[in-house]
Amino acid sequence: MQHAVGVHGYSFVYSLQSFEVIQTVYDKLCHVSGVPEIPCVIVGSKSDLRSSRQVTASDGKALAAANNAAFIETSSKDNTNVARAFELCLDEIEKRLPGNQTVAPDHRCLLM
Repeated sequence: MQHAVGVHGYSFVYSLQSFEVIQTVYDKLCHVSGVPEIPCVIVGSKSDLRSSRQVTASDGKALAAANNAAFIETSSKDNTNVARAFELCLDEIEKRLPGNQTVAPDHRCLLM
């Protein structure tokens, strides 16, 4: 996987109108990486558009649970949970470190 050198986790972002492609992309990444699961967060975006919602939060949570991933809904318009989505991705990466130990502080990513 030439374009993923040094990649440790993924954020799969979908609008609340459709998320059908998320599982396909997840499965392909696992296959190409040769691993049964990858650290990721599934992000439902545009949570401010409640009237046009077609994917429920419970659907998103179920997809995340099926893939051992974190889940969150966000709105960049309202600045709701945007930074938290990145924090969850880091949490998923850290959970899968050898020995379930965190990286030394000088080697961690920092969100500001």
